[in-house]
Amino acid sequence: HRWFPPLAAGSAFLLACLVVVAIYAELKLSKLVLGGLGEGFSTRLYSAPYVLADGTSAVPKRILERLNRLGYQEVSIAERSGQYELSGSTLRINLRGFKTPLQAQEPGLQELRWDGKVWRSAAPAFLEPELAAELSGARKIRREPADSGEIPEILKQAVISVEDKRFYTHWGLDGRAIGRAIWSNVAGRGVMQVASTITQQLSKNLFLNPRRNLQRKLAEAGFAVYLELRYSKEKILTVYLNHIYPGQEGPVSVAGVKAAAQFYFGRQMKDLGLGECAALAGLIRSPHRYNPFRDPAAARERRDFVLKRMSEEGFISPSQVSSERRKPVVVSRGSSAPRQSHDSDYFTAEVVRQLLPTYGEQTLFQHGLSLYTTLDPLLQRDAQKVIATAKPQAALVALDPRSGDVLAISGGRKFLESQF
Repeated sequence: HRWFPPLAAGSAFLLACLVVVAIYAELKLSKLVLGGLGEGFSTRLYSAPYVLADGTSAVPKRILERLNRLGYQEVSIAERSGQYELSGSTLRINLRGFKTPLQAQEPGLQELRWDGKVWRSAAPAFLEPELAAELSGARKIRREPADSGEIPEILKQAVISVEDKRFYTHWGLDGRAIGRAIWSNVAGRGVMQVASTITQQLSKNLFLNPRRNLQRKLAEAGFAVYLELRYSKEKILTVYLNHIYPGQEGPVSVAGVKAAAQFYFGRQMKDLGLGECAALAGLIRSPHRYNPFRDPAAARERRDFVLKRMSEEGFISPSQVSSERRKPVVVSRGSSAPRQSHDSDYFTAEVVRQLLPTYGEQTLFQHGLSLYTTLDPLLQRDAQKVIATAKPQAALVALDPRSGDVLAISGGRKFLESQF
């Protein structure tokens, strides 16, 4: 049988390729953290919650400063979480709510009245901790871990509708989409067409470089099939949504849908509406072109396209499309990013110094830890302002005399000049 040797050689070569793909994929997947959700998640350092209680003596200006730093919006009637209204001496805050290992606050309306000396309130409440710093080592990436249960179904449906409508029925490769792309390219219809499923896009993000060539596409296809054999559809979609790149803030890359929800809308994912989910899904194709901060009209057009695709796939009704299309894309930078200052550099450096021996660099900078501290961000800002005027150098530590909590640390005029 003259055809047997070449067939055997071909089969052996194919088997060897599959073994190489499997070994390489497992090596890369073994480096994913937090149950395989992603390559690395930035650690976030938070201030202490601020107590709003009967007898609080902070003047109204200071309370409003805290609200504004947290991204609360002043309105005439505080109907939504993240809003506040000031009418005479009465302040009403629609609290977002939060939960930390030591404290929790339910969302809801809190009313306070200023009597000229202190605030009067029927019950105490807490403002959520302020994000003071992000730690990601040299990578400069903001990514918060989100498991499948945290991601709204309507957001998953929006992404599937516009990125890979046959996601739940293919094995990593979409034959019809590949055939359509080949025909379009052969026919010479303008720009080269590609046919990448969600699984292929994830394969590219996890295993490959972004260059477009035949070798990379073949490798991408092999890794996509392997991921489909290795993981459930739900796991693939969750890891994908943790890895998408939806935007940039200065030198920091915003990665994953959880960070994107805060970056563009100042909201937790559970609070996103249909239009906001559609806008986020639309960003995946081109974060620059459809950035609602840069081009609201393009972002709205893309959102409307996603809504149309969702309706065609049966996820939403035509009446929902009509209703959402009448609304603008309303963006609001939330507290997902630390303020663009260096006020808390000394405090952050001390936290890192104390934690490094316990956790090590990899865990501290890549495992998405949430660090809740005793920092008071307003006192920290004031401390740094005072020390910045010192000659030649000075240091300051502010303590709560009742508990010994460290509220602010400043070690010099500028952290880059002196890290003592």
